[in-house]
Amino acid sequence: MKKIIAAALSALLLFSLAGCEQKDWIKDGEYWPYPTQEKTFEKLFDLAEAGDIDGIYQVFSRTAQNENADLREKVGAFVQFAQEEMTSYEVDGSSRYHKDADHGMIVERREMYATLYTDNTTYRCRIIDVPRDSYVSDNVGFYSLILFPDSLREDYNNLGVHETGCYIVYQGGAFAEQPMDALLSFASAGDADGLYQMFSQPSQENADDLREQVDKMAAFLQQEMTSWDFDTWTTEQRTLFDMDVTMRHWLGTIHTDDQDFRCSIRDMLSDTGESLGIYSISVYPKELYLDYRMDGRDEPGAFLKILTIKPQEDDLKRLSRGETHTVRIVTSVEAEVTAAPALPSNNEIERVVLMQVDALTWEASFSELDYRMPYTITATTETESVSCNVTVPEVESDD
Repeated sequence: MKKIIAAALSALLLFSLAGCEQKDWIKDGEYWPYPTQEKTFEKLFDLAEAGDIDGIYQVFSRTAQNENADLREKVGAFVQFAQEEMTSYEVDGSSRYHKDADHGMIVERREMYATLYTDNTTYRCRIIDVPRDSYVSDNVGFYSLILFPDSLREDYNNLGVHETGCYIVYQGGAFAEQPMDALLSFASAGDADGLYQMFSQPSQENADDLREQVDKMAAFLQQEMTSWDFDTWTTEQRTLFDMDVTMRHWLGTIHTDDQDFRCSIRDMLSDTGESLGIYSISVYPKELYLDYRMDGRDEPGAFLKILTIKPQEDDLKRLSRGETHTVRIVTSVEAEVTAAPALPSNNEIERVVLMQVDALTWEASFSELDYRMPYTITATTETESVSCNVTVPEVESDD
C-alpha cells in the first residue's frame, strides 16, 4: 500500500511540475524571465515568426521603453528581418551571468547569444536582460536586443552593452551604398567642394574647420585610395541641432597600397524621411577601430586619422646576460616617438634608448634589467597621438 501511495504521489508531483511549465515571460504585467537562454531565444523567435511586435516590445524594461522613442519601430524591423531573412538559428554556449548582492539588495544581469543564418550572411544575436533589480524595478526586463554580422564581431560587439534598445546592423544592400559611393566619387575626382556640399546645413554651420578638414580628406582619398568595400548600415534615433532625427550610419573599408581604413558616414533624416545631408564622416586605420569608432557620433565634421605605430618584433627570444633587446618601431607618417614604462615605476634611471633610423623607422633598445617590463611606445604629430605596448623578453638563467 505504501508503494502504491508513493507512486501516486510521484505521478501527482510530475503532473504538477509539467503543469507549471512556464508559458510566457510577462506575468501580471511584470517580466518573468525564462531560466535558460535556449528557452529565451525560442520564445523570442516564436513571437517574431507570429509577427507579434507588441509581445516582444512589452518584454523590454520600462527604462528601455522610456529611453528609446523608436523602440517599437526597431522591434518591428527585427520581426521583419526574422520573418524575411532568417533561415535558421542556433543558441551558442557563451552566455554570461552577473550578480551583485549587498545586504539583501540584488541586481542580476545576463548576456545570451545565438547565431542567425540567412541565405547570404551569418548574424550574431545578443540579448541582455535584467531578471532582478532591487534598487530600480523599472530596469527589470530586456535591456537590449542586438543583431549584427558575425564577421564584424570586433566592430559591433560592444553595441548595446552600455545603452538600452534594439539595434540591427544590416550587411549589404545597394540602397545603403549610395552615400559612400557619392563621397568617394567626389574624393577620387578631387572635388572637395562637392564633398563639402554633401554635409547638412547645420553641420556646415557648427562643425569646426569643416572646409579645411574636407580638403584634407579629399586629398588623402584621391592620392591613396585604390578601392573600397561597403560593409554595413544601421539607424538610430538622435536629437541633433535641437531636432529629432534618424541617423543612418554606413561603415565601409577603404583600401590603399599599404593598409586598410574604416570609413564611417553618418547622415540625417527628418522624422518624415527627408534627407538632411551628411552629419559626419570619419576615416581612420582599421586596426584602430576601438580608438576612433565614436568619431563623428556626437559631433559633426570630417575626421581623418592616418597615424599608426607598429613594433616589428621578428626575433623575440629570451635575453642573455648583458644582452640588449632592440625593437624596431615603424610609423605610417613622420612622428616624434617616445618610450615610457607602461606601469608605475620607482626606478628613475632611463634605460630605454631610442634612435631614429629613417623618417618612419625608430629603434628602441632595452637593457637586460628591463626583462618582463612592459613599455608604452608613443608616436605623436601635431594632430594625432597613438601608442603600442612592448614587453621585454625574459633574461635566460645561468643554469
